[in-house]
Amino acid sequence: ANTLINLATVYYKLGQLNPCEEYANQSLEAFHELKDLHGLAITYTTLGNVAEKRGDPDKALKMYQMAEVNARKADKPATLAPVLQSMGLL
Repeated sequence: ANTLINLATVYYKLGQLNPCEEYANQSLEAFHELKDLHGLAITYTTLGNVAEKRGDPDKALKMYQMAEVNARKADKPATLAPVLQSMGLL
């Protein structure tokens, strides 16, 4: 799961949104199976970033909200802070 989200992040940084989203969605499934809240928060953040880059603020907000919920449940303030910032900038 971590490898998949890392690949998604690399593709995002390269500006290749399609493979980024594909790997992020695979990562999402894996983190759900593992019940890894922190991993889910990171993955939803990535999917929110993709939606924002594609000009879909409604989908981005939904993804960021999911990231917020999971980051709070996982008690990961360092993951929560950039999510809240991204939500505020929409």
